[in-house]
Amino acid sequence: MERFLSERWKTRKSLILRAKNADDSQAWEEFVRYYERFIFHVLHRMKVSTSDFDDLVQNVLLKLWRNIASYNPEKARFRTWLGVVVRNAVKTFTMSLDEKSTNEIAAELNLSIDSVYTLKSRVKAPFIKEIKAVIDELEG
Repeated sequence: MERFLSERWKTRKSLILRAKNADDSQAWEEFVRYYERFIFHVLHRMKVSTSDFDDLVQNVLLKLWRNIASYNPEKARFRTWLGVVVRNAVKTFTMSLDEKSTNEIAAELNLSIDSVYTLKSRVKAPFIKEIKAVIDELEG
């Protein structure tokens, strides 16, 4: 599998150098066309929900656009660096979804955020809504 990845997505060093130039929009467009599928592939291998792929790819590309000038080939291979950027974007995205759901749950259950975190630490998050339904049924 690794050999397949190496052959399918060869690092294009000259394209990376060109993409570092903020004035070369053509290089950036070519970079996106070339690496977008690789980003999708990494997300798939990370077992990210396909419904989140488009948002995550956009987040990763934005991070790359902002930070590609800081890529240093002396410190890491490009695909290693890109993989770290993808993993960090997934982590940030997941945490923001979790935070959003925490706030929604707190509002829905009329609980403090701390109470919801306590619930989440004791009960898996998908079951919290079921617990609310049971509470509503008992109170209703």
